[in-house]
Amino acid sequence: VTVAANTTAGAWTNGWTVFVDRTGTANVGVAPAADVAGVNGVTRVEVVAAPTGPISVAQTGSLDYFTYNGVGRLITTTGAAANRAFLFFADASERYCLVLSVTGRVRNTRVASGTPCPTD
Repeated sequence: VTVAANTTAGAWTNGWTVFVDRTGTANVGVAPAADVAGVNGVTRVEVVAAPTGPISVAQTGSLDYFTYNGVGRLITTTGAAANRAFLFFADASERYCLVLSVTGRVRNTRVASGTPCPTD
């Protein structure tokens, strides 16, 4: 899953693309504009436009993607284990976070507004 849709770099608020990556590089953190056949190709599964309404999306950390390996572990493009957290809604008093652990577990949690999302 990578930030933005159709090769538009930027922020999670621009949308995101879910794709199968055979490049081993998370397509360099850029969403593919089209499927690419072959051993080092990519296959888009879903392209999601920017959310509307009172939803906001942000991330903890600087990576613009998250990748699962073949056994469901969250990894970086170098294969290192990595936790991620994404803020998916904020109001005046609290934030709602989506937390992805290295073991592949996904959970949501709430924290006080202004407090970063947990990453584990």
